Amino acid sequence: MAGQDNYISFFKKWFPVNKAKGLLAQLSFENEFENGFLKKYSGNFYPGCWVISPKSHESHRARYAVFIHNRIEDASGAGKNVDSLLGSKKEIFNKIARFLDSSSFGVIYAVPHTADGHLDFSKLDGDGFDSLKWNLFILNGTSFVLLDAGKFFSKWRGGMRPRRPQESQKWDSNEQIISKLSKIPTEKLEAFVLKEIFYTGFLKSVIKVSTDDPYDVDSFIISTQDNSVFPVELKEKSPVFEKYKKGDQIREHYFGIDSGRISCLERICSPNDANAFYVVREVEDGKDGKERNLVKWKCMTLSGVIMAASWNAIGGGSGMFGSTTSTVKLPYGEFADLTDQTFSEENLKKVSSRTRAMKMISDDYRSSLQK
Repeated sequence: MAGQDNYISFFKKWFPVNKAKGLLAQLSFENEFENGFLKKYSGNFYPGCWVISPKSHESHRARYAVFIHNRIEDASGAGKNVDSLLGSKKEIFNKIARFLDSSSFGVIYAVPHTADGHLDFSKLDGDGFDSLKWNLFILNGTSFVLLDAGKFFSKWRGGMRPRRPQESQKWDSNEQIISKLSKIPTEKLEAFVLKEIFYTGFLKSVIKVSTDDPYDVDSFIISTQDNSVFPVELKEKSPVFEKYKKGDQIREHYFGIDSGRISCLERICSPNDANAFYVVREVEDGKDGKERNLVKWKCMTLSGVIMAASWNAIGGGSGMFGSTTSTVKLPYGEFADLTDQTFSEENLKKVSSRTRAMKMISDDYRSSLQK
């Protein structure tokens, strides 16, 4: 069985440093539902998915949400249906699948498998990614059916060169990341490696298809009472400070969000008048300048993002594939603290409709101006 060293070596080879930091933030968030202050909502949480579409001028017409099974199955497990593979998580997953289907997304559940259920890291390079096989199930009506992957992807543009390792990335100066990854259980690391292998290995290196503006959703929150579904975008960052004008000592601070993330969340939520959460793990540098210590968890709904966002984007940092992004500024003061009440059924019901929540934000502010 693979150990932490195998997984960390994989991350160092294929992940930009910023993406590795994002992975740690996701694991930290997930841990709050398992062992932390959000534990009572563990049944409301589900991991995220890829959002992909074929490379064409009509790619917006066919977007797919691809969920990756969190472990490698052996030959016997590969023959199971989706409900059997999901076990106790099947109910919450099926709610998410129906939500995405009603938003006009194709929904795919991808199951990696080998003969013995183990991952051979020595083969995960170049064309060696084909040592890991995939069963793809697609939502068809009310059930998932096995998909002929070769036939399905044959209509996608191909001929692309395999994605190459991040040779220019400097992980040597990021001992903190490596140290934190080494403390994470292997089953957690395996789930993230498999998610990356599906895109880097299967799509880009084995079947070699082109995708148009691929994104991912970090996780989902579900209301167990009215079945509302909330996609979650998660980031770890510190607020940015800037002056209002030259010479003015009053400063404002903000968090940024990739403008493409807003578009992605809007596309998912709009058909159902649904809402989403932008969650920030606010950190600050420690005394040694290396450790990034948690300050607090902050959050804003998608309705809040739309209302508060600056209409002038600025240059951003690196995206999940290393490319430069365009960033939208969100005032720090518009973020709420993420507490053990944020995902309560009462609050989820209050913000479940994006348009209603936007109107509530606007009405509250205009009322305060008129007092």
